[in-house]
Amino acid sequence: MFSLSLTVAQPAMFMETVGECWKTNFSPNSSLDTIVELTMKLSRDGRIEEVIVVDRERFDHDDVSNSVSSELSKALVECEPYKLPVELYDDWKVINI
Repeated sequence: MFSLSLTVAQPAMFMETVGECWKTNFSPNSSLDTIVELTMKLSRDGRIEEVIVVDRERFDHDDVSNSVSSELSKALVECEPYKLPVELYDDWKVINI
């Protein structure tokens, strides 16, 4: 579970929390150069409605990117529900990672 009051530090805090849920099969050096971008859509109760792979072409043709994106998506689900201030829903309903 992740708790957040939307601040300047939120991206680092968010990724640190997701990192705790991430169970990777890669050694630290095998995916250092792999960058994936996901968009996560959340409901008001902090549950994931949808996770979208931004660079679908790379996801479809690069096995490492595919694996990292899939593992990150699983970690995002594992960490939900995200405890976020409902009054700021418009600020966090879509999170780019």
